[in-house]
Amino acid sequence: MTASSIVYSYFVLICRFQVRKVQLQNELTVNIDLHSTAIALFVWLDVPGFSGRFSDNGFLMIRPDVTVTFHSWTKIRSVEQFENSLTVHSLADVYAR
Repeated sequence: MTASSIVYSYFVLICRFQVRKVQLQNELTVNIDLHSTAIALFVWLDVPGFSGRFSDNGFLMIRPDVTVTFHSWTKIRSVEQFENSLTVHSLADVYAR
C-alpha cells in the first residue's frame, strides 16, 4: 500500500457530509445546516441555477455542525429546488476521483 493510497483511504472513510436542514430566512437568504462525521478539509458548496454567494466557502470544517448562509442576488422561489441543487464537496472528493 502506497502513502497516497493510505491518504486516499483515510479521507474517503471519514468525511461523510449530511445536509441536516435548509431553511429559507427570507426571499434572498437561505441557511444551510451541515454535519460531518469528522474534520473535513476545504469544504465548498455549490448550487447550480442560483446566483449569489455563500457566507463561507472553501473552509476547514473542524466542528461537526456548521451553518452556512447563502445570499442570493435574485428571489428564491422554491427552497425545495434550492435544496435539490445544493452540493457539498471537500478535499476528499478530489482524492476519490
